[in-house]
Amino acid sequence: EEICIIKDPWALFQRYAPHMLDKFKEPRRLPTVFVSVPIRYRDMVVGYFNIDGKRPNAFTPQDLRVLQEFQRTIELALSLHLNHRELQENEQRLRVLFDNAPDAIYIIDYQGNILDCNKAATEQTGYTKEELLRMNIARDLAVDPPFAESIKEKLERGERVVFEEKKRRKGGDIFYTEVAVSPLMYHGRRVALSFNRDITWRKKYEDKIYQLWRLSRDLLSNHNEEEIVRKAVHFCTELFETPCCGIYLFRDGAYRLTASHRSPGLSLRLPESISSVTELAIDEAPRSHLIITPIGFAERRSGALVVVTQGEASEYQKRLAELLALQVATALRTAGYTQRLKEFADRLEKLHHAAMRFHQLTDEKEMCAVALELLEKLMGFHYCSIDLVEGEYLVPICYLSKISSITPRRFRIDEGISGLTFREGRTFWGDDVRKVPEAKPVNPDIRSYISVPIGEYGVIQIVSKEVGAFSMEDVRLVEILAQQMYEGIKRARLEREIREQAVKDPLTGLYNRRYFDLFVELHRRKSGDEALSLAILDMDGFKAVNDRFGHTVGDEVLVAVANLLKENVRSEDVIIRWGGDEFLILMPKTSIEEARKAVERLRKVVASWTHPRHPEVRLSFTAGIAAWIPSEGGVDEALRAADEELYVRRGRRERNPPLQSRDEGRE
Repeated sequence: EEICIIKDPWALFQRYAPHMLDKFKEPRRLPTVFVSVPIRYRDMVVGYFNIDGKRPNAFTPQDLRVLQEFQRTIELALSLHLNHRELQENEQRLRVLFDNAPDAIYIIDYQGNILDCNKAATEQTGYTKEELLRMNIARDLAVDPPFAESIKEKLERGERVVFEEKKRRKGGDIFYTEVAVSPLMYHGRRVALSFNRDITWRKKYEDKIYQLWRLSRDLLSNHNEEEIVRKAVHFCTELFETPCCGIYLFRDGAYRLTASHRSPGLSLRLPESISSVTELAIDEAPRSHLIITPIGFAERRSGALVVVTQGEASEYQKRLAELLALQVATALRTAGYTQRLKEFADRLEKLHHAAMRFHQLTDEKEMCAVALELLEKLMGFHYCSIDLVEGEYLVPICYLSKISSITPRRFRIDEGISGLTFREGRTFWGDDVRKVPEAKPVNPDIRSYISVPIGEYGVIQIVSKEVGAFSMEDVRLVEILAQQMYEGIKRARLEREIREQAVKDPLTGLYNRRYFDLFVELHRRKSGDEALSLAILDMDGFKAVNDRFGHTVGDEVLVAVANLLKENVRSEDVIIRWGGDEFLILMPKTSIEEARKAVERLRKVVASWTHPRHPEVRLSFTAGIAAWIPSEGGVDEALRAADEELYVRRGRRERNPPLQSRDEGRE
């Protein structure tokens, strides 16, 4: 790309262009030396010119400088020529585009005077080109033109200006254009290029859509179906300027004309009821003059909009009908949702009151009864049962049956829908229980069902003889109720556990001295002068077990003794851990003699027990027994008497402590 001096042309051609050697045949026909000068245009080499020399040093530095000047002159001349030709071609292309553009194009000065325009401008305005070239676009064409000074300032800053403008045609008609104005140099002066696109059709559409939007707001604020349909028909009359239109809604298995409009004196009438909108036909109106648009969403069609047009229905009218039908469908759905929400809110309020009652109850059966009473108010069913877990079974606690042949029964937690609900901890519901393989309906007429878990505590079961009797809202309400019951039962059981922990020994699970005080007071109030025998049991040699085997084994011994006592006394008897290794047994309605027999029986049971890891340990206890009659004195006196007897008996057994290893006993 630079000027080159070639001093050995034959060697050059041999290396880079051997095909040239056939032309010259031998080296002497080539010049001794030559200069190659590249010609550039827009940074590209477009040609060369060569100058031959007869002597090896034919070209001096002075010659090269001359050639460089000559190179620049040639490149400048070539550039001017090619640029001029390109400019002519561009002007020709731009003129073709200018003249044939579909939008009106004006070349105007900054005062708005029209300097040039294309064919589309004359068609758009109705003026000839000669008339337009004598006009000012802002003063003679525009109606309420934009602020000219503001546009001029932006153009002078080189900015593009876009706006909408209302114009008047030669005949007086109003039309709308979208205008885009850009700065331009034209014949050496600063002007503006103005593109004007006719958007009258779009403004008409926008106006219709705006009316639809206002109708939508009006319809959505109304929650009465009849009023929604009536307003939609009235708007449809104005929107389509139709002589006849109407809206059908699906009611009782057929499409029924809910609201309609018919111009006075028109013989054409819409049928009052049709089985299918696709089969709608009106004798006085051709099919091409009918617009039938479904009202609804997806496959759920709730009605249809029918419009009779004055001519053949256009695509534009069909699209408007679709938008109107969509607004009606949305309003009808919203009205339905609003009504259901009101009903749901009412049911939630009742549910809230039930939840408040749950917080006041501590008995699980009472909670179940309250829940069943609420469900009867909220839902229509034929059978409802609230089952709680007891061992391996779901046991009905409360139920209500409107089918005489259905009686409650318990189910195993691994059978039926109730068992499946409990095991998986999730809701099951459906329209027909016959479709569920796991189901074991207690009556063949049962169809719809809801089965909701109450956490790990149980299941709520509701059934109906009707197919599709329950909705998702029903299921949600039962789930909320089940959650409230779960919290209530959990709270009640936790409170019971806390109360029990307050009066029970944490190691053995037996009652403690705090419970003894409560029991004594309760016995005094309920039983009056009824005798109560009490026995204090003191484990023999318990310290030796702790010393030899450690406190862990000692604790195991205490737990084992507690379990043996609980398993071998009456249900009305009360066992209390009285001290470290002492137990107190309260035996209502029991004489001293009966109490002694009971204690002897317990002694044998305890003595027969063997520690699983330390069989050498044997158990025994010393007992003191007394009777307490409330009218004859306080319980402290009976305790003192039992304690004294225990002390006496303990003295007799000191020489033969039985609670030790059998090896130690032999020693």
